Amino acid sequence: MEITEEDKFRVQLGFEIRNIREKMGITQEQLGECLRIDSAYISKIERGIKPIPLQSLFEIFAFCGEESVNELLINIINKVKDYDCYNGKNW
Repeated sequence: MEITEEDKFRVQLGFEIRNIREKMGITQEQLGECLRIDSAYISKIERGIKPIPLQSLFEIFAFCGEESVNELLINIINKVKDYDCYNGKNW
């Protein structure tokens, strides 16, 4: 099975969400309760197995505060900017 760019982005986003959650000192279960998502699904999001619903992503933004959101977005943007369109090298 080939890994797509979407798969790579989902993994990176999940990694960033996990980093922010851990910095906040909360568990997957606590985050899941805030977002009304099962903690098992949070785990799958963080590992890049499942996509995060857009509404849940914005709820995370609202929940974790401006500094954490800025960090998450900057990290994701930097990964996207690192993508080399000309030779297909990325992530």
